[in-house]
Amino acid sequence: MKPQLLIFVFIFAFVFMAASPAFSQDPNGSDTLFIDCTPPDYSAAESMRVSFDLRLSTNNSGPGADITKMTVPLLITVTNNLKAKARIDSSASQVFSGTAVSGWDTKRVIISSYGGSPDIFPLDLNLGAVKFTSPGLLGPATYTLAHLKFVVKDTCTICIEVGNGELPLCLAASGGTCYAPKFVKSCCRVNSGEGLCLALAGDCNEDGQVHVDDLILLANCLFKGILAPIPACRADFNGDTKISFMDLIYGINYFYKYGPPPKKTGVCCL
Repeated sequence: MKPQLLIFVFIFAFVFMAASPAFSQDPNGSDTLFIDCTPPDYSAAESMRVSFDLRLSTNNSGPGADITKMTVPLLITVTNNLKAKARIDSSASQVFSGTAVSGWDTKRVIISSYGGSPDIFPLDLNLGAVKFTSPGLLGPATYTLAHLKFVVKDTCTICIEVGNGELPLCLAASGGTCYAPKFVKSCCRVNSGEGLCLALAGDCNEDGQVHVDDLILLANCLFKGILAPIPACRADFNGDTKISFMDLIYGINYFYKYGPPPKKTGVCCL
C-alpha cells in the first residue's frame, strides 16, 4: 500500500471511528448519491475533456443532522479504452474546486488501484472530506460533492459505482451518526467531437484570444513539460499536425515579424 494511501486511511479512519462508533440509520430518510453526466467541458476530434459531478440529495434537517464528514469509494470502468485511453485528474484541488465541500478542513483523493495510476481501468478512487465544525450540509437540498474530470481520446462509456475502497461509503453528521446513503450507479456516454469546429488556432491558454501569452505557454509545453492544451491543434501554429519548435518559430514570426496568423486545422477552425 502506498504511504499516502496509508496516511489517508489512518486520518479518515481515526476521525470516523472517533465520531461514529457504528453505522446507523439516515437521520431524515434516504439520502442519495448520484452522478450527473454533464456535457463535455471541451470536445474535439482527437481529445475530449469531460467532468462528471458527484451529487448528493439529502433531507437531513435539525440539530446534529448536518453532514460534516464523508468517505466515498468509487469503482470506475471505461468501455473501448484501448482507443479512448481515458485518464482521470485525481488532484484534490481539481476534484473539490467549487463544490459544497471545497471549504472543508481536510480533503483527500487517492487512487488505490494499480499503484495509483490514473489511466489504468477499472480504477478505484477514494474520496474523503471532513469539516471539523458545524454547520455542515443540511437539506432538503442537492449538493455537488466532487468533479470527476477525465481526458479521453475516443468515444467511450464511463461507468461509476460504489467500490470496495479502503474505507466504506459513509456520510457522518455532526451529531456523530455515520450512515450509508443510497448510491445510483451511472454510465456516462462520451461521443467523439469529430467534424466540429470548436477551438481557435493559436489560443494555447483557451481564453478566446491569440496573443503573446499563448506563445509563452507553448514554450513551457516544449521546454518545461507542461501538458499541451486540449485540443492539441491550439498549439499547432504552423498547421503540420505536430507540436514542435517549428510552431514556436512560426508564432514568433507572427507576433514580432508580421508573419501569417496561426493556421486553422482540424477542430481549430474558429
